[in-house]
Amino acid sequence: MIGGANLEPNTCEVRPDTADDLASGATLSTLLPSAQRACLLSAEMNFWTHIFTPETWESFCSHGGTVTGFTVRYRRAAEKIAPGDHFLCYTARAATWTGILAVTSPCFIDRTPIFEPAGDPYIIRFRVEPEITLSLEEGVPIAEVWDRLERTRGVTYGKKSWAYKVHLAVSPSPISAHDAAVLSEALRRHA
Repeated sequence: MIGGANLEPNTCEVRPDTADDLASGATLSTLLPSAQRACLLSAEMNFWTHIFTPETWESFCSHGGTVTGFTVRYRRAAEKIAPGDHFLCYTARAATWTGILAVTSPCFIDRTPIFEPAGDPYIIRFRVEPEITLSLEEGVPIAEVWDRLERTRGVTYGKKSWAYKVHLAVSPSPISAHDAAVLSEALRRHA
């Protein structure tokens, strides 16, 4: 139930026209019936982690930063994400928060290489509008915000399996409004 109305769940279907529609500038106005569009626009926005490696973050940025993706394994989680939601981007191995992306489309399947030159596994895609994109050097180190996040309470940074315990090993995963506010403020300060 979104915005008080029953809607069909967001599903990622292999529709050859979806990527073309989105690439040609299709919007919510042209892709969704007006009742669904009104409900989506009035719904509370959600925040999700989006975990990159340094290499996939570089690929995302160098390909224009407007399309991001997940592996098929996380398709069900991706189907819960709607236009208006936001990704808070975390770059693993660098242990750095590097961006905020506004989701502008439902998920779709696209096999065009973006993240890897051949056999790109990140084919569950979203169109996004970058609000903040920082280099690894400019990003917010996780240690800087560790003590202020709900998801890190009771976990010692750097201890074995800490990334799994604080849900920074797989994505997408939901982020609380509190943590989203802390991370958004820190990212804006670093921008």
